[in-house]
Amino acid sequence: MNGKKKKKVLVVGELNVDLIGTGLQTFPVLGREIIAQEMVLTLGSSSAILVCGLARLGVPVAFISKVGKDDFGKYCVDALESKKVKTDNVIRDAKLRTGLTVSLNFRDDKAQVTYPGAIPHLYYKDIPPKTLRQNDHLHVSSFFLQDGLLNSFPQLFQDAKQLGMSTSLDPNCDNRNQWNSGIWKCLEYVDVLLLNEMEAINIAKAKSVNRALEIFAQKVPTVVIKLGSKGSLAKSRGQVIQLPAFKMKPIDSTGAGDSFDAGFLFGHLNSFDLRKSLTVANACGALSTQGLGGTTTQADWDEIQRFLRKQAQSL
Repeated sequence: MNGKKKKKVLVVGELNVDLIGTGLQTFPVLGREIIAQEMVLTLGSSSAILVCGLARLGVPVAFISKVGKDDFGKYCVDALESKKVKTDNVIRDAKLRTGLTVSLNFRDDKAQVTYPGAIPHLYYKDIPPKTLRQNDHLHVSSFFLQDGLLNSFPQLFQDAKQLGMSTSLDPNCDNRNQWNSGIWKCLEYVDVLLLNEMEAINIAKAKSVNRALEIFAQKVPTVVIKLGSKGSLAKSRGQVIQLPAFKMKPIDSTGAGDSFDAGFLFGHLNSFDLRKSLTVANACGALSTQGLGGTTTQADWDEIQRFLRKQAQSL
């Protein structure tokens, strides 16, 4: 953009494949078979969908993760490389199996079953200091899923800040429903916090999304809360902005929040103001729902600008 030196992003996160079934009319019942209109195997995981979204927007991005030395692991690495994501630090461990998420999509919601596989086995020692130094921004997704790093995340974020990197975090869901695991120790080193409504309320132990926003804003310079079909809400350095979602008929909402994150971080790294970053993020999230899987319809910068012009949004 305008010939400026592009900031390099390093993402530390989980990696798995998604098996996505759509067009299910009823929830599965024990002892019976139901029919899906379509079933696809695709690249999964919040972190991978985010890195692909950033790469699609032209951001130089590297990924640190761990998979098994199996067919699913090869599938993940090949898919990332096809999206121009640097995978030198994706470790393939022969003792582990690659994770898998089965996602059953219904008209208004989805149910997911995840086999974590290699995901909990990424450790602080797997993150080369040299790789941190080579990048300008550190992002972590799926905080609660990464058991091997949970105790080390505060140290990792502190390392990044000491190197002069900017930082961001999207904790995602806590499947144990505990909503802590040391996350508050990380927040003092986080520049951008991205959450959905449920995550924000649970982590902040707040009664409303607005109260959660205020609690996080006392710790973090920029807080963004994704509100699904209601749009998004953000606070940065005293300024609060809420924007409605773009009206789209979703085909598959898998990873829409991660594509949203990619759009917001793209704006943030390019010094867009809060409204513009949020508008781009909403557009990235909306367009990603127009195909099966999290990465098939992620937009590049030209497509985002065309979409926003069509939506009569002024950038």
